[in-house]
Amino acid sequence: MGYTHYWYRPDEIDPITFNAIVHDFDVAYQKGHGSALLADGLGNGKPVINSKEIVFNGKGEEGSYETFDFPRVLPAEGYRATTDSNPKLIFQFTKTGERPYDVWVVAALIIAKHHLGKNIEVSSDGGNEDWKAGREIVQRTLGYGKDYELDETTGKLGLCAACLVKANKRMTQHRKRILKEASVASKADLKKLGLSRY
Repeated sequence: MGYTHYWYRPDEIDPITFNAIVHDFDVAYQKGHGSALLADGLGNGKPVINSKEIVFNGKGEEGSYETFDFPRVLPAEGYRATTDSNPKLIFQFTKTGERPYDVWVVAALIIAKHHLGKNIEVSSDGGNEDWKAGREIVQRTLGYGKDYELDETTGKLGLCAACLVKANKRMTQHRKRILKEASVASKADLKKLGLSRY
């Protein structure tokens, strides 16, 4: 099948969480000089990064392969495989052929995992060494990439055991900051994120 990243995610991601994913990806893209490698889904123009979707590919014929498409709401039509561990999660994948834009697919999946937690299951044909550059982009631009590793047995992305406690505290602080920056920090929004005591 070729070098591929796989994930199971909710059919619909709530707007607050999706906007946090978009915000972080956009920050990483801007600070990490993503414009040098990324284009729209067809390999031309600019990537699509908005409240409805994140869509990109590598630049040009040599740099592009398959489109990374991460919408807030999955289309109703098309392939709808689920996972036994959580039948509410829908299968998606992107085959990158290890082209240079692969680091940005890795970065996007780490960001999604950071915000969705157990509501996304990510795995890869690659190993931790293959994910190193993507983790470094997220760490350098957002401060949390190094905490995520692929389990050597299952191949699934998750927090390293020693990082779990620290990451939970940072994630709470990070979500509060995102909500404040986006000016959407109503009591109902905070309650949805489990931050009602703030």
